[in-house]
Amino acid sequence: MSMSVADLGPSSSEAASAPVRVVVCGEISSGKSTVINALLRENVVPNYFGESWRPTILVYYDKEPGFFVEYLNGDRVQVESLEDCERFEEIALCIICSDQPHIKGFEIVEVPFFHDGEISEDTLSFMSTADVMIWVTIASQAWRLTEKTIVEQLAEARPKHSVLAVSRADKLRSANDLGRISERLQKEAGEHFEDSVFMRGASALIAGSKESDKAWEDTSGGVLSELLNGYAEGIRAAAQAKPEPVVTPVEAEVEEAPAETAEILAFDRKPAPQAAASAANAETYAPLKAIIETMHGVISAGVFSQQDIAGIVNLHGDDDVAKITAQVCMACLDDQRKNYRYDGVEPDVAESQITMKKHLLVFHTFKETNTVVYIMCQTDKMNPGIVRTAFGRICKTYETMI
Repeated sequence: MSMSVADLGPSSSEAASAPVRVVVCGEISSGKSTVINALLRENVVPNYFGESWRPTILVYYDKEPGFFVEYLNGDRVQVESLEDCERFEEIALCIICSDQPHIKGFEIVEVPFFHDGEISEDTLSFMSTADVMIWVTIASQAWRLTEKTIVEQLAEARPKHSVLAVSRADKLRSANDLGRISERLQKEAGEHFEDSVFMRGASALIAGSKESDKAWEDTSGGVLSELLNGYAEGIRAAAQAKPEPVVTPVEAEVEEAPAETAEILAFDRKPAPQAAASAANAETYAPLKAIIETMHGVISAGVFSQQDIAGIVNLHGDDDVAKITAQVCMACLDDQRKNYRYDGVEPDVAESQITMKKHLLVFHTFKETNTVVYIMCQTDKMNPGIVRTAFGRICKTYETMI
């Protein structure tokens, strides 16, 4: 990196009041500038910026927007735009102050990587202080071997949360191309990233997104912002959480453990015939709840046995809505079975989705336990692609519990 990253201060994980640090990473010319511009709803970082010399770019919220540059000799000046920078090769740091409200509480830093795969100790040290990594890859060349090598080299320095931003998605020839790339990325890069977003970064579209929410959604800047805010909620909650008091063996013998705690400890992860009808058993599903809490616009989520809908484990939302949603899932499954029988074959559908005017219901059937996991979201609050990606993580986590 072009400046001492130590000057940027401690990571957000060290204090609940500190900003959440987001690093925008990728190889040279992968589209990092476009991703930052899409997030900020404005073309503030030129696409050709720093082809031969790349200063560090730092973005944070300020009610008074503006641009500042710091030179290697320590001088700091305000500029009208980054395109107006003089003595470019002597710049160490470019600061972008944005008045966009969704940037509040974040510190965004661009971190370029080179094709040779070399990672400096300075960069590794800085990466370990970040909370979220956005890795930018080009749609037509997505997830090259050099990128995989770099990300794997980060090892423990890689932030806890990570998202794959696929740039230049608008350059793809068809929706089929996008589908094939998405499928390949899920298979080859899925283990490294929680979510993926296809970005559309035409300059005119980004310029229009400043005044148009629809244009912002079209760039996928809005989707990326939703993801970041979802991660941030969990990060801040963890920073504010107080450690639970430790109970010594002597105290445990004297004090009777609360019934809820005792039932959690004794709970068998394999579903019982009447799948977890109690609130105590529902606590066992905390890993699923943790994922759901990072999502916006969730109306209902739960787990139920096909033999006992009444024993539903409500993971999010109103109990009555949970029961109705489970009934809708079962009605859909019954219709699928009938349709397959007409064709003389057994049903072989694991995952289904129902798209409504303002809602999306996705559910997955696990044959081994005859259970169903579902989630229903508001489509105006969360992009359907993000819903399906997050739901995939929920199902993978549930598989480890059965």
